Amino acid sequence: MLALVSARLNLPQLGADLVALDALLAEQPCLDEAGPRGLQQFFNARPNLVLLMSRALFDGIAAAAYLPGCSIMQEFYADFAIADKTGSKFLFVEFEHAKRNSIFSIKTAGKSSQSYQWSRTFEHGFSQIVDWYFRLDDYHRTSKIEEHFGAPKIEYLGVLIIGRDHFLKQAGLMQRFEWRRRHTVINSRNLRCFTFDELARELREHYEALLDFDAK
Repeated sequence: MLALVSARLNLPQLGADLVALDALLAEQPCLDEAGPRGLQQFFNARPNLVLLMSRALFDGIAAAAYLPGCSIMQEFYADFAIADKTGSKFLFVEFEHAKRNSIFSIKTAGKSSQSYQWSRTFEHGFSQIVDWYFRLDDYHRTSKIEEHFGAPKIEYLGVLIIGRDHFLKQAGLMQRFEWRRRHTVINSRNLRCFTFDELARELREHYEALLDFDAK
């Protein structure tokens, strides 16, 4: 069974963590996924940001536990799993790097124009989530779900976080990115995708909503 870490949001610390995330994105146009200065380590050190992702990205579920480096049915891997207090709702998060070629790579380059194709990094991250959905659907009528997650049935969503806004805008590819993610449905289930800039904005918006609610 998954060894989830129980936790609750600390709003003062969350505010400081969001400031740190904004500063990181402002100072570093390109970011690695792994390594000593990578995105995984940054978020591992700031569990409040991980917990807030559930509210921001999965219809506002209130996270009560999380796990970095999560196995999915001992076969696939997610960078983060976040669960609600019942242990029956899960957000699975896949990080990829945040660089110029994270989402699109140049296919052909001419003197007056360039064409782009979906990058290997994007397709790898996208395929990871497809594999999660495949395996979870394959086992959803068996006892393996309860053995692995501790609940006989789970609701779940996979999210890919990749790339930066400014590279998409510079190449005029934001609309193409938006179209693919809006229209991608796997087995009647959405597959959500955000840039790290979009993630930061979503987290900030939900943090401010929590502050407003706390003040009432």
